[in-house]
Amino acid sequence: MARKLLETKGKITNLNRLNNSINGNPRFTLEIGNSILCTKSDYSYCYNVENLYNKQCEVIIKYYDTGISTRIESIEEA
Repeated sequence: MARKLLETKGKITNLNRLNNSINGNPRFTLEIGNSILCTKSDYSYCYNVENLYNKQCEVIIKYYDTGISTRIESIEEA
């Protein structure tokens, strides 16, 4: 069954660094609007999340719900 991708646009209002993945790559939870989203482990976009937050620019996020959390599929500057 394919995951239903949702999309949101706005500024990242809060960013929390999580423990690194087992491979040493960064992980984050972030807030955008009323949503709390989690990055996926070992994805290259995780290296750009802090930059987007610090720039306070609008971002477009594609995400999906796992039932336990909401995972980011992609994030880019709008």
